[in-house]
Amino acid sequence: MRTVGIETEFPFYYNRMMPELCALIEEMSQATGHPFINFFDRYGIPKNHWCLKSEGSRIEITSPPVEDARKLLPAYKLVKPVLSKQTEVNNHRTGIHVHVFVRDFTSAKLCQLIGEMARFEDFLFHIQPKHRRDCGWCRPLKRIFSGELQRSQQIGRVPVSRRVKGLDFWKRVDSRDFEKLTRGMRGGSFCSKGIAMNVYPYFEAYGTAEFRIANWTYEAEDIVNWARLCHCFVEAIANRKSSLPGSRRLSAFLKNIKAPDDVADWAKKKTRENKEGQRVALSLRR
Repeated sequence: MRTVGIETEFPFYYNRMMPELCALIEEMSQATGHPFINFFDRYGIPKNHWCLKSEGSRIEITSPPVEDARKLLPAYKLVKPVLSKQTEVNNHRTGIHVHVFVRDFTSAKLCQLIGEMARFEDFLFHIQPKHRRDCGWCRPLKRIFSGELQRSQQIGRVPVSRRVKGLDFWKRVDSRDFEKLTRGMRGGSFCSKGIAMNVYPYFEAYGTAEFRIANWTYEAEDIVNWARLCHCFVEAIANRKSSLPGSRRLSAFLKNIKAPDDVADWAKKKTRENKEGQRVALSLRR
């Protein structure tokens, strides 16, 4: 079974309440039956543990990998009562990152995953607050494709015969070209952490694709349902030899990736709420 793990970020000022955070994760670990390891101020790859660590200017709680994200729901329900009075929910530097295991993907299959993500990322962005689309930590893939492709052509990473535009590039590139573009390019756009789906962990110990679009929230159902949606998307790509059918509506996209009914209803609800919030914000500006 394909596993999924969740990283939740907090502003770095939370180092002033480390005892509270450690106590919270102890309770979360008891809720799921997984142990807790404190990697704060040192690097480590958690395996089947809850983990607390520093990540640049943020503090991060990492869940153990599970086959069904619903197993993490009891743990995340403990977060809101403890931290809701401390964290800025709309802090643009904090988010929820979902890691889905893709170690079994070939380079060609991973290339397909990136292309499909670029095709359908608009649906995923609409589920989250509007500011996530403009956040430098989860830039849309479509926005960086053209510029990165042109740079790759100029420095000879892509054969002249493959000089095509936009998403056509991902349809024609083969696995050898893809590895030239990605392997070792830690700071490049394709493998940068600051994009909607970061594939660099595929080449590291994690063996995952990291979905970075989600905004931080205290709501356990939102965290878990988002993870389940990302899981369904990857599983749909893994089980298909051809591209997903084109979808102009969210309902069709959710049907094509075989999202469970409760996840589909949640995604539609969040999309409606965000659209209504944007309409209200525009009316207040006038």
